[in-house]
Amino acid sequence: MIFIKKVAILTFHHTTNYGAVLQTYALQTTVEKLGNECKIIDYRCPLIECNFKKLHFYNFRNPYNYIKYRMNINNYLQKFNIFNNFINENIKTTDKIYYDKKGLKDLDVMFDKFICGSDQIWNYNITGNDTTYFLDFISVNQKKIAYAASFGLDKIEDKNTNLYKRCLSNIQYISLREKTGIEIVEQLTSKIANMVLDPTLLITKNEWINFSNHVVVGDFILVYELETSDDMLEYAIHLSHEYNCKVFVICNKKS
Repeated sequence: MIFIKKVAILTFHHTTNYGAVLQTYALQTTVEKLGNECKIIDYRCPLIECNFKKLHFYNFRNPYNYIKYRMNINNYLQKFNIFNNFINENIKTTDKIYYDKKGLKDLDVMFDKFICGSDQIWNYNITGNDTTYFLDFISVNQKKIAYAASFGLDKIEDKNTNLYKRCLSNIQYISLREKTGIEIVEQLTSKIANMVLDPTLLITKNEWINFSNHVVVGDFILVYELETSDDMLEYAIHLSHEYNCKVFVICNKKS
């Protein structure tokens, strides 16, 4: 008889960020392919929710920003809806939405293992020092795993050192997606951390193609930006002339 483990993943899944949503899907898919049942914990970090919530006119204090929003509203709403549809159709979340640790503690007895990752979940500039992303609501350290987690920082500020040392020490297995993160873990704890692939690279090309309605034939340059950069685009165009290929641009800017 094969014992199927119940696994819960805590990450940034409720956003309009391509990398965050795709890594969520890929990690969940990989865990399931290993023979486990898997759910994404539908946790809503207050700071992240504030940054990625659906905008309305009363969210703008600056008239200039509101005008920009109105000029791009169709593109913005289309993108927002596309992300929501993808999440609803392809990511399996817990039935309940959680807004604080009090409710999350109920999950302790519902799952065998908990994975935190694979984004900048330990970047306090993004989470506002929300220690939930260290799985500190779970009572048994042996249940905690960090996969391809990221600090998004070269070092931890002195004022956060003790907090991070305590939180990291309570996770049994830690892996990260960059060398600087491994160095931070080893400096703050006695743990040996491993560097692993981002989960988007754990599933196959054909699995990703299943989601695409536009498959590019031939060579191309893909530019993926969080914010528009004229210099980067100019350089990509320069390379496209040199290698005789097309340029495709994905920008995560909200407006």
